[in-house]
Amino acid sequence: MKIQAASISASISDAEYDDLAYVYVRGHDGYVFSLSRQPDSPLIEVMVQEQINCKTGEVRAKLSATSLHVLVPGYVAEQLSGESEYEVVFAQSGIGNHQIHEALGAIFLGVGSYENAL
Repeated sequence: MKIQAASISASISDAEYDDLAYVYVRGHDGYVFSLSRQPDSPLIEVMVQEQINCKTGEVRAKLSATSLHVLVPGYVAEQLSGESEYEVVFAQSGIGNHQIHEALGAIFLGVGSYENAL
């Protein structure tokens, strides 16, 4: 699924949400996609469509200057919206990439697979 990002927010540790690390994307069509993780959790939460979520340790993500590509296994896709691949396309290259990279580093620390291709 391709998501044209209208807005992206990211944090390595949000004090308002018990130090949650997250990347939150809202598409131009209103579609929501996010990755998040509490510091003491062994699992990453994948959320789509605002409220459908699944926690797993089997998430792969790759960040480039123009997009964030995320893959989830089939059993996770079944619990979400049926999609196993998400491509978040940034409105402008380089916009907030450093903050997104730091948040993804915190989310994937010791869990899943994260590749920084900036």
